[in-house]
Amino acid sequence: MSQSTFRRRRRRRKVQAVLAAGSVLGVGAAVTLASWTSSQYTETTINAGTFVLEGAVPGGEFLPAPLESAHTLVFTDAAAMHPGSTGYAAFSVRTASGSMGGEVRIQAAEENVAGLGQWLTYGVALIEDPAACHAATFNAGTQIVPRGTAVSTGSQSPASVAPDGGSVAHFCLEITLPEEGVPNEAQGTSAHVTWEFRGSSVES
Repeated sequence: MSQSTFRRRRRRRKVQAVLAAGSVLGVGAAVTLASWTSSQYTETTINAGTFVLEGAVPGGEFLPAPLESAHTLVFTDAAAMHPGSTGYAAFSVRTASGSMGGEVRIQAAEENVAGLGQWLTYGVALIEDPAACHAATFNAGTQIVPRGTAVSTGSQSPASVAPDGGSVAHFCLEITLPEEGVPNEAQGTSAHVTWEFRGSSVES
């Protein structure tokens, strides 16, 4: 065997030995030790809140009132209206016990303009005392429906009501048969007018 052949064989053995060692090391690097585990769990119950309005006429009890059992407003001087006459009625709204707070806006039915309603106008102001709803307190209150609005038009500005019946919004409604523009044919007619005091909850 020549010296060069001997050196090549010796070099090959060294390379094979190194590769073999690397293979063993690679297998050893892939081995992981077992670990202990422990867990903690949490749970809870999530409940939805409620938003419920109650309404009352002066001297009446606060009650929820859907359309089929609506509160009846009794306007002063509105039993036999004539051109230029105006009547007033108060209505109060609050949240029920346990309810969230919110805002209340007035929605008016399109059918309000049937019969005498086509000539009627109204306005709504927020006042302090529902037992004193008249021209002076209306003028001094915060108008959320401007005087002279068609009875088929609702409010743009809301009234606020606190959670859990914590505050009461007193609405003073003014209804008018204008002095001008009402034809003679309006005599003897009537109007069935419906307003919805629609609330929406507000995050406190």
